[in-house]
Amino acid sequence: MPKLRKCSTLATILSEHLHSIKTREMNPNNLLLVLSSLFLLFLSKSFAQNNYSSNQVQLDSLKIQANRFAQAFLTLDTSTFVKYSHKVIIDSFIYGEIYVGNSIRQGQNDAEAMGFKNLSIAIGEASKIAVTGKEMYAFIQTSAIGLIKKDTLKSESFYLGISEDGGLNWRFVDESFIFVSGIKKFFPNYDGQIPIPARKEPIFMLKR
Repeated sequence: MPKLRKCSTLATILSEHLHSIKTREMNPNNLLLVLSSLFLLFLSKSFAQNNYSSNQVQLDSLKIQANRFAQAFLTLDTSTFVKYSHKVIIDSFIYGEIYVGNSIRQGQNDAEAMGFKNLSIAIGEASKIAVTGKEMYAFIQTSAIGLIKKDTLKSESFYLGISEDGGLNWRFVDESFIFVSGIKKFFPNYDGQIPIPARKEPIFMLKR
């Protein structure tokens, strides 16, 4: 079938597979049309799955704003925390922004009453920035140090950053929200281009 030799390697592989399932009875022209359609579908999927941005300005902006989000949580700066929180977090509170500050304070007070206190949160490396339509997604690592009574606890986690203006402004969701609620429920355009980081258990740091 000389016409098939002009197709791509993928089309040739598909041709051989189709022959293995008795496609010799198919009209050659129809077979070529099927192979071409499959190849174009493969290309479109490949481009969709590898649409990334490596713009350093966007990555720097992501890290700077993630750090502001983290420090706002640590210091109970609720106005800044709300500013950098994605709307899905704000909407999860019964009274929206009005209740966010009280909820964070109450949560930290409850934690301290049980003997836990946050000491620091550091921003780590960011993933590639995935571009899906008008949205950008990226995961960014975090490392938190806390005290449980007199023991030091280290927790490695991550934020999901979302931008809808080309990486200029970012809004964040933390790991716990993603695992409890499910990422696709609130971010249906997330298609797995960048995999969700594995969850890590907190560890106690050895005393020197």
